[in-house]
Amino acid sequence: MDKRLIHVLFFFLIFYLIGSFPSGYVFFKLKTNKDIRTFGKRRNIGATNVFIEGGPYIGIFTLIADILKGAIPVVFVKFYYKDNILSSEMVIILSALFAVLGHIFPIFLNFKGGKGLATTLGALLAIFPEILISYLFIFLILIPIFKRPALIGMILFVIFPFILYFQNYSQIYVGTSSFFSVVYLFISLNHIKSLIKGEEYWEVLKKLENVKK
Repeated sequence: MDKRLIHVLFFFLIFYLIGSFPSGYVFFKLKTNKDIRTFGKRRNIGATNVFIEGGPYIGIFTLIADILKGAIPVVFVKFYYKDNILSSEMVIILSALFAVLGHIFPIFLNFKGGKGLATTLGALLAIFPEILISYLFIFLILIPIFKRPALIGMILFVIFPFILYFQNYSQIYVGTSSFFSVVYLFISLNHIKSLIKGEEYWEVLKKLENVKK
């Protein structure tokens, strides 16, 4: 077997294991010695659930950790293997994909993880920093106006492939981002009523108000 292929497969495994690190589960467990998957409406290891049930600090730590799980593999491949076959577009995309799959199907939690939005965001931020930074700016402006952060995030996520297409990015990037968008949209359909009502926004806001008291 080609040594370069062995390298690629080895790193894909490492990136999957990085994605599999259950940030929310670990942080909540360290603080409360309880399983976050038994708390809240969502009963998952996502940053929002950790924020609401465990408090702002570990919620923010979870969010940052989940974003880094997606960004680290991409940054590593793009810069450490610059001008090498391992830095090709397809390898970068697959590195991100394995990290996201690790978060959604973590080996450490019997393959039952979160939705992977934060990890996907981290990967996309590392691949398309100039677009994602402007996206985040728009997102932060729209939150206080519409008070539906999850719904706004879903809409921005769905139109992302069109942005790449009109900016003349490669077919690989457009196709892969389309795949991520469809998967996320499919996952979010089960919670569409909650997204429209903005329940997460009010729950997070209530938690912040309780902390201030």
